[in-house]
Amino acid sequence: MMSVRRNWLSTALVVVVVLLCLGVAAWLGYGQPPSRPLHADEAGQWSLMVEAKPHSETQDHFHGPVLGLLARAGLTVFGVEPATASEGALRAVPLVFGFTLLFSSFVRSHRSSVLLGLLAIAPCARFIQEPILATSLVWAALFWLREDEVETRHLWRLRFVAGAAAGLALACKVTAALYLSVVAVSYLWVRRGERSRGGLVIFWVSTVFFWAYWQSTFFTDLPALAAWWVQLGRAFGIAAGVTQEPLKLVSVWPWVLSTLLLVAAGYGRWRRRAGTPLGRHRLDPLLMASALVLLVHLLLPYKTPWLLMTVDMLVLIVLLPELVFDDLCRDFDEGTWRVVRGLLLVLLSIGVFRWVADVRYAYLETSAAVPPVARAIRAAATSDSSFVIQVHGTNYWPLPYYLKGLSVGYGDYPGAERANVRLLEASGSDAPRAEGYKVTPIELRTNEVWWLLVRQDVELGQ
Repeated sequence: MMSVRRNWLSTALVVVVVLLCLGVAAWLGYGQPPSRPLHADEAGQWSLMVEAKPHSETQDHFHGPVLGLLARAGLTVFGVEPATASEGALRAVPLVFGFTLLFSSFVRSHRSSVLLGLLAIAPCARFIQEPILATSLVWAALFWLREDEVETRHLWRLRFVAGAAAGLALACKVTAALYLSVVAVSYLWVRRGERSRGGLVIFWVSTVFFWAYWQSTFFTDLPALAAWWVQLGRAFGIAAGVTQEPLKLVSVWPWVLSTLLLVAAGYGRWRRRAGTPLGRHRLDPLLMASALVLLVHLLLPYKTPWLLMTVDMLVLIVLLPELVFDDLCRDFDEGTWRVVRGLLLVLLSIGVFRWVADVRYAYLETSAAVPPVARAIRAAATSDSSFVIQVHGTNYWPLPYYLKGLSVGYGDYPGAERANVRLLEASGSDAPRAEGYKVTPIELRTNEVWWLLVRQDVELGQ
């Protein structure tokens, strides 16, 4: 009993330290005070949450209503108004999911390492659907893998919870359908034992029920169930580059890093090939599924690093700890491992967050110049009730978040040429000529320049 209690206390201490490190890092924006600016996609999700329209009417290309529902509930509990929530408050929602996953992985097995847990969970400090999607799928995998811990008559409970997590993932983003299909094919191909295949009906019934529950906003928006299938077809069309120009590869490094992590897991599995009956291992389906999902994303022309979150979490939280990390720490006694674990926490909390943000999942980031310019515009607008702002361009996010509450007109409209401040998307290197305006360039996102036009009678304090 004392040993079990000591293990729980050790686990709780590690989790608390990790929570503090991740929370502070997220609030500080990975070391960029006062906070890392919201990405365009994050601002888009914020806008959908604030509008609170039925999901069937939002016309979102890929995503479900889960993030908005959870965010509004969480912010309300803590008395935060969604329309004015800070970057840190918004990012706390997916971070909570990441923290819970990290805690559950530690409780299930002390073989999970702090190093791998931190690397996997740090990207959850993004107000996008992918962290919750990836977390839910890893939850499903963890509960499925616990089949050996319960009697056969209780196996349905694990399958039910795993299905609930999978259904939540499906209501986050239609991409989860691809992941679940690949995992199902992997399990069938590996042909695991009868016990491993037990409870499949319960799993799929639970998956469909909870997908419908979240997708339809607790069964209040049934047309959203049909909208999901429209989203699925649209998403595959865009991902394949058929219906519109897909997002191109910005940096090869995230894909190289994910591939290397998967190769490391594969190497660990190869080393264990002689120690398993018939050459099989219980993690083979997940290893195969992770490789197939990564391969699919490598082949499709649509590229954003956030697509890698599911693969990376499965590899870092489920595969590597058991296939590789156990062997590295097998010769450590508990006291030695506790010291090593503490040192890892100290070292990783210093640099891991900046590395994760800048290398692993960074793409088309909002410029650090945007928040101070927005604050200067807001300060000038508060002293003039007739202050008007024009934003003219095809991709103006995240400006709606940073200019929220102000009188902003989007596009070209009558009277726009007399707005106090104008933000125009650059169509070339030549500055626009606008009589009566001071013109300066501003980088809205990585390598995307806009022009800031300020009327001569307006002073923007920097």
